[in-house]
This record gives sequence, structure tokens and C-alpha cells, in this order.
Amino acid sequence: MEVLEVAVAGFAKGQVDLDWVVKLSMFGSLISLEWVGMEARWWLRRFVPWWNELKAGELAAWFSGGARFGTYVLASQMTGRTYVGKFWGGPEERLRAHFRALVDTDRKGGKRLYGTWRSRGMHTLFMLPLRTYTSKGDCDADEKLIIRRTQRAENSLNTIGVRRRDGRGRRKGRAELVRHVRRRGRNMRERARGAVCGQRKYGKVTVQGYNGGALDQALRRLCKGQQVAAGEWVVDHSPGCWSYTDWTAVKLQYGQSRLRLSNSERTLSGTLRQLLPVLKKENAKLRFSKIVKSDKDFWAREMLKKLVRRPRNWKVIPKLTLDRVVRLWRAAPNVVNAAHLARCRAALGGVARKVHDFAIKHVYLCRVSLPVEVPTALVLEVALRCVNAKYPVGATRSFVRERTRVVRVAQAKVLDLFTNLNRSTLCIDVDAECRCGELPEDLPRRGGHVCFRTTELTGNFEQLNCSLKTAVWEDRERNADGILQSVSEFVRQFRRHSAIGDNALQQLLPWKGSIQEEWVTAVLDVTDEKLFVALCGTRGLIVQVLWDRFVFLIQRVDAFATARGRKLPLISILREVLERLYAWSKLITQDYWITPYSKQDALRFCFSLCDELFASPLDVNCNSRMFCTPYPVDAVFGAVENAYRILWHVCALGNPIYTLAHIRKCLTHAVLSAKTSRLPVRIAFIVPYWRKWDEMEGVELVGLLTKGKFSFLAPQSALGFKDRSKAARFEVAILLIQNQAAAKTKPVTRQGLARVERAFADAVDDRGICYSSSWGVGFSWQLAREVRAWMKTDARERHTFARFRALMDGDVSAGLLLQKYGGALLGSLGRAQACGSRGMLTVSVVKGMVGKMNGLVRGVLDRNVAVGFGVCQKVYRQWLEDERDSGNYELVEEEQPSVVQCLYRKFLAAGLKGSSHFNLGGTFGNLYVLPKHKDVTLLEKRRPVVPCFASPDRMLQNRLGRALCFFISSLEGHFNVAATQEIVPKLQGFNAELGRDEVVMAAGFDVKEMYVRLRHTQVLRAVEYVVQQELSARGALLVSTRGRKGVKWYTPGTPRRTAVKITSAQVLAATQFVLEGTYLTVAGSLVRQVCGIGIGGGASPGLAQCVCVFGELEWVRSLRADARLLGVTLLGVRLMDDCLLIAKRRGDGEGQWTTVLSRIFAGYLRDCYPDGVTVEQTSESLEWVFCGMKVCVSSSYGVSARMIMKNVEAGVGSGDAFVFFPMVAYSSACSKTQKMACTLNALYI
Repeated sequence: MEVLEVAVAGFAKGQVDLDWVVKLSMFGSLISLEWVGMEARWWLRRFVPWWNELKAGELAAWFSGGARFGTYVLASQMTGRTYVGKFWGGPEERLRAHFRALVDTDRKGGKRLYGTWRSRGMHTLFMLPLRTYTSKGDCDADEKLIIRRTQRAENSLNTIGVRRRDGRGRRKGRAELVRHVRRRGRNMRERARGAVCGQRKYGKVTVQGYNGGALDQALRRLCKGQQVAAGEWVVDHSPGCWSYTDWTAVKLQYGQSRLRLSNSERTLSGTLRQLLPVLKKENAKLRFSKIVKSDKDFWAREMLKKLVRRPRNWKVIPKLTLDRVVRLWRAAPNVVNAAHLARCRAALGGVARKVHDFAIKHVYLCRVSLPVEVPTALVLEVALRCVNAKYPVGATRSFVRERTRVVRVAQAKVLDLFTNLNRSTLCIDVDAECRCGELPEDLPRRGGHVCFRTTELTGNFEQLNCSLKTAVWEDRERNADGILQSVSEFVRQFRRHSAIGDNALQQLLPWKGSIQEEWVTAVLDVTDEKLFVALCGTRGLIVQVLWDRFVFLIQRVDAFATARGRKLPLISILREVLERLYAWSKLITQDYWITPYSKQDALRFCFSLCDELFASPLDVNCNSRMFCTPYPVDAVFGAVENAYRILWHVCALGNPIYTLAHIRKCLTHAVLSAKTSRLPVRIAFIVPYWRKWDEMEGVELVGLLTKGKFSFLAPQSALGFKDRSKAARFEVAILLIQNQAAAKTKPVTRQGLARVERAFADAVDDRGICYSSSWGVGFSWQLAREVRAWMKTDARERHTFARFRALMDGDVSAGLLLQKYGGALLGSLGRAQACGSRGMLTVSVVKGMVGKMNGLVRGVLDRNVAVGFGVCQKVYRQWLEDERDSGNYELVEEEQPSVVQCLYRKFLAAGLKGSSHFNLGGTFGNLYVLPKHKDVTLLEKRRPVVPCFASPDRMLQNRLGRALCFFISSLEGHFNVAATQEIVPKLQGFNAELGRDEVVMAAGFDVKEMYVRLRHTQVLRAVEYVVQQELSARGALLVSTRGRKGVKWYTPGTPRRTAVKITSAQVLAATQFVLEGTYLTVAGSLVRQVCGIGIGGGASPGLAQCVCVFGELEWVRSLRADARLLGVTLLGVRLMDDCLLIAKRRGDGEGQWTTVLSRIFAGYLRDCYPDGVTVEQTSESLEWVFCGMKVCVSSSYGVSARMIMKNVEAGVGSGDAFVFFPMVAYSSACSKTQKMACTLNALYI
């Protein structure tokens, strides 16, 4: 039962001295009092001297009523029993005898006493013990007790003929009393559950429990005016489950003792205000800790339940902080069902993106367990180093809860360090000069100037010949303060530095000298070259230990003191080492077996292990940087106390105590650390194979040592005694637990595995050492033997693709093994594998290579974030001037503010004020050009881009574009598709209607110059045609003001709280305004676009699609008569600029069929689209690439499409070499995700 120390009411009236109460709480006796009346002080003074005679920590009492009479409850902490009875005022000796009689009865095993009391005419039939609920099990136990007493009360009411009056004076019957008892029992059970369910936090005050009300208001007022010096203090206001009245209990922990205050809600605030100064006065470094363990995700779960039940509660989400939004997003899978999970997460992600400019999915959640005293700025630096990040995403948030900082950062990539060309600013000067002569000669050049793709880099820049999305890692070096990148190493150093208190540090004296054998022998008696026996005169301790181990520990203590900036005297070092060695020599038992150090070194070399877990100063490997012990005083040797308090972000050798419980606990914690950590985690174990440990998730069996062939070192061997250990009578397993980061950053080499095989050659079983990483990195010797055997088989079997895939599924690195043992088969693996074999990219490496490119314009190639380009500033300047002088723009003499004012007047005159907002503070975009990825030379074809994110008419363009796309989706007979998901149903429907005697022919086209060569008159004509076809009959549209979708037809009476009504006249006026008001900056000059549509505006895709749709409808209408006459069915599919034309006809007349097809395709190339838009045929055979798919045409089964594999283009059957290449990112046309969805759906049509 939880300790109840002091509960006092009446502080606000000054009836009790506060100083005396605080001193009383420090006693060992447990006293809990509640009284009313003016004689409370007198009664307490007479009662306390007798109470102090009892044994400390034995009893607790609760009184109710007046000073001379009432009810008492005695709660025995030693036996866990509760006594309830009556008392009346009387002499002190009578009370003393009565209490002691109850105690003696309980000690002799007598019957537990329960009593009743009368209050305001109500008969109370049951009471609960005085206790604090710290777990759900305690609540359940008391709930059962309440049920039993409720049933007992019902039985008593049924047997006795009592009748009571209610509050209004009416007499109650037996049935009403039974219902009353049941209701009271149910309320008490609910309060028992509520005692541990939830918390509220106000500043440094955390309120836990059930029932809010006036206590919350009192705490708000309290926290506003009072603050604790250090730490935090916790208030538990759970209602008393053993009382009818709604009173409030406040618990605080003060040192090792606890203080409990109970009072009415009216005087609670005043009570706490008077109590806090006294507590501060007692201890300047006052710190309160939690009593009831809180549920961290309780708030998130309750909030999500409210959001699902009542959608109107979503209006509160934008007002929450970023931390709370992220907590809701992460807790959603545990609360929201699958039907609403995607919508709920999408809404929360939208709030984080719009309100806080924060992308939840592209973020790392780094938990740094550090003391509260560590500055937040240092926590942020460690967190950034932890996840190898360079830039925080948005405003980095951090908070302290249970001494844990949560920092959200993003990982740096090559793209962040390489590119200097963005959408808002130009990276060149007006008077750009050529600096190619100052650049290295390794950079490719065209026409005397540097101009290259990142895929063309070689020599010193070969490491940049990779995807720009590749993550870069922070260099693993110590900074100026000696803090390592790894959070675990930082935690160890911080704890190591703070292990000695300030008082002890002041006593440290500087010590100069080194550890030499001369001065050691002067103090100690060295009896052997390898063994010494030391006698500590202060305590008479005899210590026997190996000499090398003693010197190693002396060095560790010296390093510990040096890291603190002090030098320990010689006598202090010797005293510390000898005392700890003596203590550990008594603690070592038979369970502290030691793995031979030669085998430890083999495992450390193979798996890159640098730390050790669960060791002692006597048996720890001398090459280990850190080890863990159960005792904090071992910090002087570089040890960490209680390894289970933190996650293991280490690469270490685990050496747990060899019992089933310790091994299972250690493996479980290691798996948890590997799953939740983004740092490299790799832990190797050599443990008895008493259970099938490798069946646990995340545990890999590296080797199994045969029974009777492997021997551990005896625990006493570390003390210098002769090793008398025998071979183990059980199998011993070599286990490995690691995560993806460790598998990639610290790959296992063949030399390391060979060393492990040699070390365990005499004990390993027939299977040998087999390392096959689940993360696809490393080597498997068993697989290597299989590959060697396979390479000796027949050549025809060797080229089978199924066998190769089976080997690849076993280990991704089989490709490297095959290259080694069968290089004639594979040839060169290509660029992707070559980049992976060079090792990881670090920040310093990328910065060093990028720093040599100063003076170049660097960006992504055609908005493909995987490939970049670099070009001389002078050449790039010439590109901009060529675009300015292309005839599509005219110079503007006026200044930009006057042009914005002129546009605003035109905006009002066109009647567009009611449909959109015009930003008078907006700015025009700067035009930049990107080389096209199909241009090999990078000098011929370029794509001009005008970002309009800050344009004054940005909102008008976005709404106009959504309206036009809605019009196009309502039309029929054209080729346009809105998304890649619409391609597959069209092709499937075409193949379903294909007859047996019908033949199919198709061709692919690419629409060129879709934006830059369109005339404004053609665009207006196309928009007018599309609007008249649809909007003339409907009247108007409703365009949503939120998101990109939400366009529908307007009907009278439709609410328009989140939508804007747009008529046909406004659509045409908006189109005219956007075309005539396209201003931009090119090479420092303000120009207006008079021909073409700028790429980058919200309305540009809709306007271009209107022109294409208008041309396609007119062309199809002109061909309809001829196609019907010849029996030709035509299907067109166009996604932006990629078009696919398919025609089918009966199979007779092949020559006539070819003529008709040629005429149709030629007409499409010539007559479909207006002047300025060119069409190029991309299909030269019956198989070509279309929207990320390989389209194949056959006269027998129609049109089929198969996915282009990510990194391999087959040629296995014919014996050709494999060609590995990265997939092209299609972000220039549409979302890569949508195209991949279409590709996967169209694997076989």
C-alpha cells in the first residue's frame, strides 16, 4: 500500500504552523489527519507525543468529525490492513489503550475490524482502505472490494426493515435504498479507475488524475505567480475512492518522504501558496518527481477519439502547436481504424504543412535522453549529428518531458550541398564572367566552357556521379568540446563528467607524472611480473589482480580525471582502484563467465565492435571504449550505470550474466534498440544455446559452437588465479543483432569473417560461420560456396534467370560474388553498383568537391532531382539573353510597383474581385532555364521556367487552372487524361472489345513546344470553345477555396462558405487578364510575355490542355466520316505531352490498311494542333516507352504494357551483360508516384 504521510486541512485559517508540518513530514511516522473546529491545535498536541512512540512507518490514521468525537480509520503499512471504527472524546489513556488493542489484535492474526458511522441522516455501509492507486491492478482489486461490500449492503437492506428519509424529507423504500447503494458503488468504481487515467500540465506543474473543476483554476492561478527553482513537482488530485464527498488530495514528493494535503477546493490555492516558500527554504535545490506514472499518449488518444466522433472538432487542430500535431499523426494508427486512417493522417499532415510549413513524413524523430541542465542548443547540435542532418526542417521544436528532448530534423542530401540555383533567386551576377580557366581540368567542357552532367563526372569528382538524392553523412570526428556525434557517446561522456560532485572536484589536486613501475612498487608489493598483491592500509583490504589489468584501470581513472579538467593525486587513484577491485572480487559469481579475449578480438575486428556491455573492471576488454556495470561508482573506469535505462546506440559485444532471465532481457532490449534507432546499432553475443534465440525477431545466428568443444574463462581467472574451467556441456551460439544503418555504414568484410572462422575453427559445427545480412549488405560464406559450385556447372544452366534470382534473393551482394568468380558472365556491374562500392559520402567530401566548382551555375537537370548539371556563368547568362531575345517578350520601361498598380486597376475593371484576391505586395518571378534531359550536349534544348509563387495574381491563376481542368474532364471525345490511373482502364476496354479477326496498329507521339509557341488568340479561342460547350448549359461553377480539388457545378441554394462562384464571363475575363498580365524578370530586365504561356503558373497546364483538347476535337470530327467508311476505330490517350494513338480494323486488305494508317498519323502530325506546336513520332517499332511503361503492339492480342524495372534491363537469356541504371524521375511531367502507380497496374494488360 502506498505511503500516506500527512493530510492536513485548515492551513489557510492559520490553525497549524506550516514549519511544524514540514518537519512532521520528515519523521518516520505516518500520520494522516483531517479535523474541524477550534480545538484542532490542542488535540494534535496531545495526540502526537503518544503517536511518536509507535514504530516508524507502521500506522496511518484518518479522522472525521469534531475534535472530541468522530470516526477513525487506521491503516497499517506493515500488514496492509485497514481498521475502521468509532471513537469518542475521553482521556488520553483510553485512546492509547484502544489503539494498541487494535494493533495487537492484528499482529496476532485476529479478525479485521470494520465499523460504520452516521452523518446527516445517511447510513454508510462500507468503506475503502486509505491508499494511492499507482497501477490498474490496484484499482481492479479495490473495485472487487467495492462490489463485495455493495452486495453485502444490499443483502443487509433486504433483511432489515429500515427506512430512511431522502433530502426532501420523503421516506425511502427498500428498493430505492438498493438502487442508491448500487449507484454509489458504481461511482466509486469509476473514481478508482479515474485515479490513474490522465494528466494535465500547467507550466512546471503536472496534474494527474480524474475530476477537473476548481482545482484546475486554482493551479492556473498558482503557476502564474509561483515557480519552482529546479525540476518539477507533480500534483495528484484524484478523488478519494473511500469517501462520498468530492474532496481533493494533493500529493508532493519531497526527497525520500511524501507529503499529502487534503483540503477544500476553495482554500487549495492559498494552501499551496503558503507551502511552497517553506519548502524552498528547507532546500534551495528543491526537486519534486512524479509519483503516479503518466500515460504519454493519453492526450493524443483522447483527442483522436473526439475528432473521429465529432468532425466539427477539427477546427481546433490548426490552433495546436507543431509538437501536438505530430503526436496526433503518430498515434493515429493505434486509435483510428483503417477506414479513416488515411483521411485523418492526410488532414493532420495538411495542417502541419500549411500552418507550420512542416512535412511530417520527411522528418526524423530524434529522442535525446539528457539531463535537464544541458542547454537546448547543445541538444539540437547533438540531434543533428545523430541523424546526420545539416539543416533543420522549418522551426525546430524541442521540449523536455521525463528528461527527454524530442528534436525533429531532416537528413542532408547531396542536392542540398550541390545546387545553387533555386526558384526565387538567380545565382549569377549581371556582369557574369567566365572562370573556367580557374576550375580543375577534370570537369567536362563543351565549346571551351565547363558544361557537364553529374553522370559524366570522373576522376576527382567521380563520387558525385550518383543520384543527388543520396544522403550525406556527418564526419565522425570530435568537435572542440570533445563531444562525439553519436548521442550514446555524448550521454556517456556527460555522465562520466558529472559522476563526481562539485565538493569532490574542489578537493582534487593537480598531479604530474606518469604511471611507471618504479613509483608503483614503492607503494605496493609486487610479487610477480604478471601478478601483484596489494594491501590497502586504510581498510585492510587485500587485492590480487593481474598487473596489466591494474595498469589499465590506473590509466582509465587518470583519463577520467583529465576529461574533467583536473588531475587526481596518486593516493586518490590507488585508493579508488583498490577499493573497487576488492568490491568486485567479492561480487563475481559463477555466472560471470568470460569469453576468451582472442575470440573477442576476432568478433570485434569482424563486426567493427568498439564497446562492451555487462562487464566488470576485472574482465572488461582493454580495447573497449565503454562498458556497463550496475554501480555508479564504476564511472571512474569509463563505465555507464544501468544499461537498461537508455537505448543502445552502440556497436558492442554483449556479455550478459549467463542465466535465462538475463539473456532474454538483454536480447529483447538489443532488438528494441536496433528497431527504434537511426544510428548504427550492432551487438554480437556469445551465449549458451539453451533456447532457440535465433527464432526471436531481429536475432541472427552467425555460428553454432558444438557441445564440448568451447570453453569459457572462469570468473576467478581475472583475479590472477589459474583457469580450471572445462568445456561447456551445452551448445554455444554466436548471435548478431543490427539495424540497417550499421549494415550499410559498417559492412562486414571477407577478411573479418575469415578471422572469425580461424578463431572458432576447433569448435564451430559443420555449417561454419554464416553471415547473411537481412539488410542486403555483407557476405555469406555459405552462399559463396554455393556460387562457386554453380559456376562449375554447365553453361546453359548458368544462364538461367531463375537461378540467378534465387541467389540474389538470398543475398543482394551475390552480384559481387558472381562478378568475382564469373566475371565473364556479368561484365561490368555499371554505375549504381560502382557508386555503392566506393563507400558512403560525407559532408566534408561533398563540400570539398563542390568547393572546387565555385563560379559555376549548378542545378537539377530538367527538374529531375536525381541528376544535376553544371555550367559556366557566362554560358548561362547567354542562355537567359537568348530567351529574352526570342521574340516571346517585350521590354517594359516602367518600374515594378507601377506595373502592379496598373494590373490591379485592370483586375477591378474586369470584375474579378469577387472571384479571387489580388496581392498588391506580390513580386514577379525570375525566369531561369533548365537543360532538357534528352539533349545530350546541354546546349541546344532548354526549358524556361517562371516561378509564380509570389505573383500578385497567384490565387486567380490557381482557381482558373482548376476550373479549366474541370471543364476538360467533363468533355468527351478528346485524348486528354487527368492522371496516369486513367490510362489502364482505357487500354483494358480497348482490348476487351477487340475481335478475333481484327488487327491493331499504334504509334507514340511527343507534343513539342506546348507552352512557349502558343499564340494568345489561339488560347482564347480554345478556352471560349471549351467554356461554351459546358458552362453555357450549367451556368456557373463553385471553386473551393481550400486545396486543389473541390470544383463542382453551381446549383441555386448551394452553401458557399468555402467556395467561390465563377461564371462563364469571369472565366473568359480571367483568361484574358492572365494572358495579358504575364510579367517576369529575365536577366535583370522586366518584360511582358506576348507569345506563349509561362511554365510555372497555376493556370498554365489548364490553358495548354484547352488548346490541345480543342485541336483534338476538331481533328477527330474531321476524320469521323472517313473512319466510319473504312471501319476504323481510333483511340487516343495523351498525358500532358506524351500521346498514344491506337487504331483497329478488320484484317482484310493489308495494303489498304497501311495506307489508311499512314494518312491518319500524318494528319495528326500536321493538322491536329495549331501553328507553333509541333508533334514528333517516338515509336519507330512495335515497342516503345510511354509514361514509364514499355508498350507493345501485336495484331493478335492488342496493346500490352509492362513495367520498366527499376535497375535492370534484361539480356540474361542471350548471355548479354546486365546493365544497371537508376530510374528516371518523371517530376517534369507529373508526379512520379502517380506514374509508378500506373506502371504497376499495367504490368500485364
